[in-house]
Amino acid sequence: MASLALMAWPGSRGDNDHGPRPRSGGWKPLVAAILMLVLGTALLASSVRNSSDAIQRLARMRGGQGTADMERSLEQAMVQAVLPPAARSAYERDYRDGPDHKAFAVSSSGAWGWWTGAVSAERAVERALAECDRRREAYAAECQVVNVDGQWGGED
Repeated sequence: MASLALMAWPGSRGDNDHGPRPRSGGWKPLVAAILMLVLGTALLASSVRNSSDAIQRLARMRGGQGTADMERSLEQAMVQAVLPPAARSAYERDYRDGPDHKAFAVSSSGAWGWWTGAVSAERAVERALAECDRRREAYAAECQVVNVDGQWGGED
C-alpha cells in the first residue's frame, strides 16, 4: 500500500542528481493498475475458494469413502512441492505421525528442520526454526514454517 502512495507522491521540482525531471504521467495509468490489481486479487481468491469447495464436494459425492486417501494424496503433493529431497524422508519417517504440537520449517536454500511433541504449537515452531537454522548456511535464505500440527501453510 505504501508503494502505491509513493507512486502518486510528487517528486522534487526541476533537475536533480539523477537528471532532468521525467515526463509527467496522468492518473489514468495508476487507476488502471490499481483496478487490475484488485481484479486479479479477487479472481485469485475466488479460484482458491472454488478449489476448496470442489474438493469438499468431491468428498461428499464419494460419501466420505476414500476421503483419507484423497487427503493423503494432497499431503504427498505438498511434500513433493514444498520440501527439499533430503527433508522428504524425515517428514515421512519421523514428522508425519509424530505427536502433536509439531512444526516443520524449510529454507529455499535446501535447509530444513522439524520438531514434534512440544508443549505448544508456538514452542514447536521455535524449535523447528532453530533446527532449520542449524542446517542453513550463512547468508542463505531464511527458514520458513510450512507445516504446524499437520496443517500446511505454516503459522496462522
